[in-house]
Amino acid sequence: MWLLFSIEFYSTRDFDVYYENFSRTANHVIWEPLYRFLLAIFQPFGFFVFNSCVAAFEFCTLYVLFKHAVPKRYFWIGICILILSTNHLFYYMCIKRQFLAICASLWILYFLLYSTKRLRYLYAIIAFICAINLHTGAYASIGYFILPFIRFRINIIWCAVLMVIYIASMSFQMSSYSDALFEMVTLIEDDDLGDNRYGTYIDNQDITGFNKVIRSIFQLAYSILLYVLLLLYNKKVTDSQFKIFVLSIVSLILENFLVGDLFRLNLFYSITQLFSVPILLSYMSFKKDSSTISWGLYWSLIILSLATPVKSYYNAMSGTKVTRMTVKLKHFYTIFDENPDKSNHNFEGEKRIK
Repeated sequence: MWLLFSIEFYSTRDFDVYYENFSRTANHVIWEPLYRFLLAIFQPFGFFVFNSCVAAFEFCTLYVLFKHAVPKRYFWIGICILILSTNHLFYYMCIKRQFLAICASLWILYFLLYSTKRLRYLYAIIAFICAINLHTGAYASIGYFILPFIRFRINIIWCAVLMVIYIASMSFQMSSYSDALFEMVTLIEDDDLGDNRYGTYIDNQDITGFNKVIRSIFQLAYSILLYVLLLLYNKKVTDSQFKIFVLSIVSLILENFLVGDLFRLNLFYSITQLFSVPILLSYMSFKKDSSTISWGLYWSLIILSLATPVKSYYNAMSGTKVTRMTVKLKHFYTIFDENPDKSNHNFEGEKRIK
């Protein structure tokens, strides 16, 4: 995975933005301060060394979280989802700066949930400051700081309430509140050039349309099953695992109504599904005397958690159905290719290639 990130060349949507502007220091003002600082440090070494070092940090971060959060026996399921789902590995490859900020944010989780250092809360705050100075979207990770204050588990009444919230979220339209949200985001994000990226995402909710959140039957079945099982098993896991569950539950609600580019805010929460699914399966492991229902739920979760990523991987790599983020993946160009496709494929939603 580190190698793929390091040698990728014009295979992802935003590659040209980062590659071609790397040496154009006058253009660096469009990015956040810490990212500009990193670009300045790596100017003598070139873009590919920079890209390789960033990828090393990102996968080191994922390894640390997997090591602390996921039972070794179930590493494989999280890694398979990461690699095969075009909403994970290949999408992260597209959003290079935001993925760097996401991985910086994961260190907040590490210090809050797994570190025993005396200054762990200070380190978590530093990680948050670093993340928001890499990508403004990292403000979404401020929700992580609520986790140390969670001292309860979800009882049957709250399970029912959360199910109602989940169902309601399927028909909730963010566009109804776009004006108020636009003003809130503007206060945080506006810079000297008037850049207001997330404000634009919010302003475009009416244009994007609610139909963009419609998912395939596999995706919907997987999301519902995972949501229900996270609620059912929340009392059986450890305290730190439960807090990972909480973030995954939040991500499943948010994915129902964050449409268009605004769904990128949910990436700071949905990445925890890479850890929560293996954790969940480790507690669902059935024995010889397990009921048919337990057996069925266990294998249903495994099959559905792999079916959607495999389907999305096949669609992207075969080119039969692509999005603007995956259209180039069928012909994955590397730094060893002399004539990569540098064209932009601008279309919304999915497109079938004949």
